Amino acid sequence: MRARDRSSLPLHVGEAASKMAAADDSEFKTRKPFRRLTPRMYAVFGGAVCVAFLFLAALYYRTYQWIADREHALGMTQYRSLQFSPPDGRPFLPILMPAYGRPQYFRRVLDALVQMEGIEETVLVISQDGDKQEISDMIKSIPSRIKVIHLRHTRPYLRIPSLIGGTDYTTAANVFFLLQFAYEHLKAEGAIMLESDLVPSVDMYRYFQWTYTKFLRNEKYRDVIFNVNGFTKTSVKGGSPFDLVPYQFTVWGWCSADWLWPMLKSGWTWYNNWDITVQERIRIPSGRVSVSPVVSRIRVIGAQGITFDRDESDPLLNVHLMPYVANYTNVEPNLIGWENRSEWMVPHSHSEHVEEET
Repeated sequence: MRARDRSSLPLHVGEAASKMAAADDSEFKTRKPFRRLTPRMYAVFGGAVCVAFLFLAALYYRTYQWIADREHALGMTQYRSLQFSPPDGRPFLPILMPAYGRPQYFRRVLDALVQMEGIEETVLVISQDGDKQEISDMIKSIPSRIKVIHLRHTRPYLRIPSLIGGTDYTTAANVFFLLQFAYEHLKAEGAIMLESDLVPSVDMYRYFQWTYTKFLRNEKYRDVIFNVNGFTKTSVKGGSPFDLVPYQFTVWGWCSADWLWPMLKSGWTWYNNWDITVQERIRIPSGRVSVSPVVSRIRVIGAQGITFDRDESDPLLNVHLMPYVANYTNVEPNLIGWENRSEWMVPHSHSEHVEEET
């Protein structure tokens, strides 16, 4: 209140107003200025945020592992209900298939599997990412003579990368999920990875059984051969079904052995391109090469909805596919160019990289 206004008030009121004004002035003069955050305080705050983030990430990771373990246990229940016994004398190689969408391709792959020689001797393990009913119905429609285990895969990281366009992490997690099921739960001696846009030849399973026995279970090649591929982009029409060449790891249909699983598990990526990681961080440092057939046992049909789009007439999508079932009895593989295998001990182009659309 202004001083000149106080004179017009009664004495006791004017004195009270003067005391209040003096108290306000004293408080204003003694009030401390706002305290700014120091670098140390910023560091403490940032550290607390990082610790909280790591705690939540660890908690979620354990939750994801718990969900995966539960699904694996349900898968084993399905396996036991099949009352399936692997045939004597031939390796048991479950066919592992991550699936999400693109039903037009998935249908063609399933139709080809029904026609494949030896399909009754193995188990088809399909890990469905997502809950698309059309894909679920296709899995249910597979003929009963084919043993099927239907798993449900839960995407890690709360699916957040999907919101910003990230897809590699989903396929990487699903492929790992399948390999872990095959080697740690089914206790398979080997496994075939076949994505849901890859059409197998009629003898793909017999081919992998043969090469698995001759290479992956042969001590002679244990330290030099990493895995067996099924796809060849330069597939030779009329070529020998027994000819193979040293090559890089190829994502489009491949077979591995149980002894490789510890290497894959320890070097796996949870976010980046899993096939590039296998190539550069696992295969090449191991000092091993992959081997590919001269005549392809796999045809890629996923022209659309992958990390790159191609025209249906693209030669890569129309490679010559092995047209009959070869007789592999007592036949030794013919390794062409084996003396030049060191060429594949350095990184090459990743033009053959493909991922499932998610």
